[in-house]
Amino acid sequence: MTDEQLKDVPKNLGLEHKAKEIRDTFRNIFRLALERDADMVEINPMVLLKDQTLMAIDAKVTIDDNAFFR
Repeated sequence: MTDEQLKDVPKNLGLEHKAKEIRDTFRNIFRLALERDADMVEINPMVLLKDQTLMAIDAKVTIDDNAFFR
């Protein structure tokens, strides 16, 4: 996942001031899905705290049963 593919995501979320963190988070989720053969990786909700920290409040990950040998 490249910066070019992610360039509009922070703007679309209204979080331009957190652009690097947003891009890094999306890249890490994508990497997790690929490396662990995840069927689903979901963060819901992700919130911006008063101190401007992004935090994933809840997440769900489903791994393909056939990938457990790794």
